[in-house]
Amino acid sequence: MAPKKKYLEAYETAVQNGVRAGRKALKEIRVAPSLKSVWTEAKTRGEKAAGVARRQARSAEAELSKRQAQFAKRLERARREGGMWMEKLCSDFVAAAGIASKSQIDELKRRIATLSKRLDSLMGRKPNPPKALKAG
Repeated sequence: MAPKKKYLEAYETAVQNGVRAGRKALKEIRVAPSLKSVWTEAKTRGEKAAGVARRQARSAEAELSKRQAQFAKRLERARREGGMWMEKLCSDFVAAAGIASKSQIDELKRRIATLSKRLDSLMGRKPNPPKALKAG
């Protein structure tokens, strides 16, 4: 009967050690924050960070489109001014070379515009809006 008693005592100590370990683990689990609350807090912080990132992306996109519009306006104005400057330079050069006077150049431009309109109407295209013709 002695081996049976030793077996029961060993079993009893093993159970008691298991119970002690379980109680200790339970205390540690109760002290530490629960996994669910940690997960919920991390999810909330992630959603807040995503919202901030979306807002920043939208504001950056709006700023980019605003700057692109400003750049397009400046570019168009510079192109117009450059075209007028080149046109004036060409007409001044032609006038200085003695090939034609400014009034003759203006008359040629008007004639070219009317011929262009006639050609467009014959081809069935819509005429382009007239551009400002200036000499000098």
